[in-house]
Amino acid sequence: MIRSFRFQSPLLRHSLRYSTSSTPGVAPLFAKIKTDLKAAMRAKDKVRLDVLRGIISEVNNAAKTPKPIETDLSLLDLLRKRAANLEASGKEYAAADRQDLLAKAEEERKVVEEYAAQVETVSEDAIRAAVESAIAELKAASEKLAIGSVMKKVLAAGGALDGKPASKTTVAKIAGEMVKALEQK
Repeated sequence: MIRSFRFQSPLLRHSLRYSTSSTPGVAPLFAKIKTDLKAAMRAKDKVRLDVLRGIISEVNNAAKTPKPIETDLSLLDLLRKRAANLEASGKEYAAADRQDLLAKAEEERKVVEEYAAQVETVSEDAIRAAVESAIAELKAASEKLAIGSVMKKVLAAGGALDGKPASKTTVAKIAGEMVKALEQK
């Protein structure tokens, strides 16, 4: 009278889930950071280990937001923010006369800047030239000169910096300087 418990339907026995979505891309520098983390563990380099763990943690936290870090440029922005925070912390430590914390913050900042220097970006001169040509085109079309319109012209598909590794913050800074200089004339 007692029956063994097993699925009666072959459909339930062999159901599998298939997914067609691809895994998100990983920035090449992030892959290097992960391998360097292992090397820092073996070498017992505490400063580098702390910095790399912090960077990996920030990247993993950003992966849960609408704008995950998938390129070296977005990782570069994160590294620049981290370096700026460490520099500000260093100033506070110096003001509080905490030389031990100041030395640690300085070492961490050097490690962060070492990784930030590994990302190749378009030089400021090339960005400046692209912004100048975009401003000239906007003037010729008698359009209003604004930072947003200049950036759109430079970074849009077919623009001077389309597909090139140029930091948007650098482009915005240069475009802002040049637009303000033209407005003052």
